[in-house]
Amino acid sequence: MINSEPIHERTIIAELLALTSGSIDGYSYLTHGNVFAGLQTGNLILLGINIAKGHWSLILNYLIPIFVFVIGATITKLASLKISHYHNISRQEFILGVDSVLLILVGIIGNKIPLLLTSLMMSLVISILFTEFNKIHGTPLTVIMMTGNFKNTGTLLLEGILKHDNKLIMRSFEVFKIILSFFIGVIINAILVKYFSFQAIFFSAIILAIILFTITYNNHKITSSLSGEMYDKTIISKKEFNKRP
Repeated sequence: MINSEPIHERTIIAELLALTSGSIDGYSYLTHGNVFAGLQTGNLILLGINIAKGHWSLILNYLIPIFVFVIGATITKLASLKISHYHNISRQEFILGVDSVLLILVGIIGNKIPLLLTSLMMSLVISILFTEFNKIHGTPLTVIMMTGNFKNTGTLLLEGILKHDNKLIMRSFEVFKIILSFFIGVIINAILVKYFSFQAIFFSAIILAIILFTITYNNHKITSSLSGEMYDKTIISKKEFNKRP
């Protein structure tokens, strides 16, 4: 039986996306002058601190990624309203493919071009992922900013205990696993940066490729199953027609 829930809203995908987001932000902070690719609240704070200190030369390092993040989210939202598939490829598959390529480029050219450019590329990647993959089991969720997830972990757990609702308790643990995945991503790339420098971003690209393969395989399986069901119904209809006097 086919699971009616979209593959990109399942827990395992959310965990892998959180792992990717954490790894990208850890990487960007360590290799791009303490600039976050996804945590724009952090960039806003650092922007304000540098303005207060009069470090005018650093302002664009934080301001431009914020601007690019907004633009990326806007374009992705617009695309979600207009496009569901592109040449038999789902929008989620297309986005994951593009983001994987962008991260690979960051790893290849990261130490050959100004850091601001690769920082913008990573902000674009995160903004696209943040906008496109924003639900788990139909419920709004962020795999980038963990503040709301910390809140949901506590409130869902308390509500589940008070109402004796195991589903709410399980949802609390699912959100906690998202937080843990993000944290593990930060740790992994912080370690990889020590050994591989700019090429550590390939880890994030690999995780996105795994997500892409998972979604593509699932979509192909659903398509094959539906085709098989349609074929069976056609055969049955022909048999019933031939039985008519």
